[in-house]
Amino acid sequence: MYFSYSGRPPFNSLIYPVPEPGGLGIHLTLDLAGQARFGPDVEWVDTEDYSVSLSRLEPFVRGIKAWWPSLDETRLQPAYAGIRPKLAGPDGGFADFRIEGPEQHGVGGVVNLFGIESPGLTSCLAIADLVAAKLT
Repeated sequence: MYFSYSGRPPFNSLIYPVPEPGGLGIHLTLDLAGQARFGPDVEWVDTEDYSVSLSRLEPFVRGIKAWWPSLDETRLQPAYAGIRPKLAGPDGGFADFRIEGPEQHGVGGVVNLFGIESPGLTSCLAIADLVAAKLT
């Protein structure tokens, strides 16, 4: 889930803390208008629930204050939530994403992309090249 920040933060670039088990840590992203969002957090779920619970605010405040001690927590407000696919559960250790084409599953013209998170955005052009090669 994410919390947004009303007002402008004193930063003009992304901030990533040290990664935590299961995720990259609560980090700062800025939209094109310069508005800040913090997240995502890591919360293992068994059912889909896209609500943003205020009960998660305190862990966000702690996480953000680890690298921005002067955060005005009264400016945080619920933003949105999503569920990121993981290839391993909370006790499963690290599992990177998988790309499976016809050579793995036997179905022509189908390429499955599993567990692609932030690194997928960074490497999306290379992933597109690999998918195209699997379809030719």
